[in-house]
Amino acid sequence: MELSADVHDFLGRENPGFIATIATNGKDGFPLVVPVWYRWDRTHISIWTGSSRLWARNVMRDSRVGVSIQDVVDGTAVIMRGDAKLVTRDDDDIDTEIRRISRRYVTEAKVETYMSEWASLDAMVYVKPTRVFVWQ
Repeated sequence: MELSADVHDFLGRENPGFIATIATNGKDGFPLVVPVWYRWDRTHISIWTGSSRLWARNVMRDSRVGVSIQDVVDGTAVIMRGDAKLVTRDDDDIDTEIRRISRRYVTEAKVETYMSEWASLDAMVYVKPTRVFVWQ
């Protein structure tokens, strides 16, 4: 998917990184919308989570998701639809990506402590956008 340099810069902003919201399809037919930390690698959004969390279980059942990232100061937002894939520590070494995500939100000195405090979070969700909208 072709995105402008401005969109890539917006999605990759750090210090601090934006908070994203991910919307999943609940089995009852209602959407579930959750705030999350994320990292954009120019092709995917990565989100660290626990495989037992409701929104992660929704992804395992239905991979279609929506993600919104907004700058509350100037009102710019990037809204995307995409396909999500959940990967657990059993399937892949996700610790490198967890560190990358954490560095967007906590200082380098706190990354390892933060990861230890949240060691029960055993999964990574990767969202590949299929459609992207920019709102300014």
